[in-house]
Amino acid sequence: MHVLLSAAFLLVLLFIIRVAYSILYVPLTIQRHFRKQGVTGPAYRPIFGNSAEIGSITAEAVAKSLPLNHAIVPRVLPFYHKWSQMYGETFLYWFGWRPRLAVADPEMVKEVLLNTRGAFGRTLALLEAKVVLATILSKFTLEVSPTYVHAPVQFITLKPQFGIQIRFRKA
Repeated sequence: MHVLLSAAFLLVLLFIIRVAYSILYVPLTIQRHFRKQGVTGPAYRPIFGNSAEIGSITAEAVAKSLPLNHAIVPRVLPFYHKWSQMYGETFLYWFGWRPRLAVADPEMVKEVLLNTRGAFGRTLALLEAKVVLATILSKFTLEVSPTYVHAPVQFITLKPQFGIQIRFRKA
């Protein structure tokens, strides 16, 4: 009984340490790293980030009447407009514990978008790969193998116990 209780306590303790690491240590380290490089921004708030500030700035902007000019940024992204005036063209802000780097300098944007190291754009590459795969698979008919026996397993959603064998035929 004591071993089970100790194991449960240890698991809870490890969970708390991991949450504290990802919600406190990592964001504050990122913020410190950017501040050393001269990139400032609104201070990180644990768990919620700058969401409360973004909400209040947006509510404040919506309450004002819309000016009759082409300056739409103060209305659409009021937090970006305010913080870019306060912190400069490049600043760091937070959605929850995830950092967002706002960049307005065209040369820096070009450098990020033309990055050949692969650090930027992985999500776009995965999306393109899915589109290519879907295009290729659309030229085939997919049918379940006649030897397949349905044996569902209860999970969060139902899934086949032994997987599904699929046969590809050229359409």
